[in-house]
Amino acid sequence: MKKILIFSILTFTLLLFSNVESKGQCTSCPSGFVTTAFPITLKSGCEAWVHYCYLCSPTGNPVAQFCGIYIPKTTACNGILINDAFWEMLREEMMIDLVYSACFDIYGELPPCSTSFRKSLEIVVADCMEVYEDVTSPEIVILRPCNADPGLCTKEYEVCWNGTEMESNVVNVNFEPGECDNLPFVFDIFSLPTYCFSSGCY
Repeated sequence: MKKILIFSILTFTLLLFSNVESKGQCTSCPSGFVTTAFPITLKSGCEAWVHYCYLCSPTGNPVAQFCGIYIPKTTACNGILINDAFWEMLREEMMIDLVYSACFDIYGELPPCSTSFRKSLEIVVADCMEVYEDVTSPEIVILRPCNADPGLCTKEYEVCWNGTEMESNVVNVNFEPGECDNLPFVFDIFSLPTYCFSSGCY
């Protein structure tokens, strides 16, 4: 009986996350961009999927543009503060995935931070976000750009390797504000916001 229960739980978990991953294809990417996704642990027991478009350019900066984060509607994911720190963490994780996975074949190894040489990349996140509940997947919610005038926040980073991890530094910010308010909130699966809110660009 215990083995059957454990098997059932594992099967449900695998189905949940395979559904989260498969639902995450970006619906609209800039010309030439392709899509990818990676898992991210938001807090203990809460694993979500981040989906983004990317372009690996052999002559210019690689670019990643956020499409959405798919969060399971479980009690483990309750209480996540969606604020400036959350979005900066998300950008850092997108950088890591872009450098070490999506664009690694073109981007190559990072230069050591002990030298003056740095590599550059760009992370693009919409200014205005919304929480979307997909009726075909009631077990998840999607944090994604608003449909109407989402705006854009493009940050250019210089990156290097310090011997232990990647270091990043913002060198340029291009902000096109959308139509929304800067209202950080605590993620609550039982009380989700119905308005567009700002992801912050500073």
